[in-house]
Amino acid sequence: SKSGVPGLAVAVVHGGKTVYAKGFGVKDVRAGTGEDNRVGPGTVFQLASLSKPIGATVIAQEVGKG
Repeated sequence: SKSGVPGLAVAVVHGGKTVYAKGFGVKDVRAGTGEDNRVGPGTVFQLASLSKPIGATVIAQEVGKG
């Protein structure tokens, strides 16, 4: 409630395998806390303005490996 973020999902991948995946909070604060509104490991989020810098970082890392 302090951050204003209604929910988030966390995944930890090690060695190409997901070792932890969990959702916290809700997708929409107006829809309440019902089961269908809870954030889970499979919840799809819109990345908004973060998608380009994240994509660029991934590509830069892959290019740097070559």
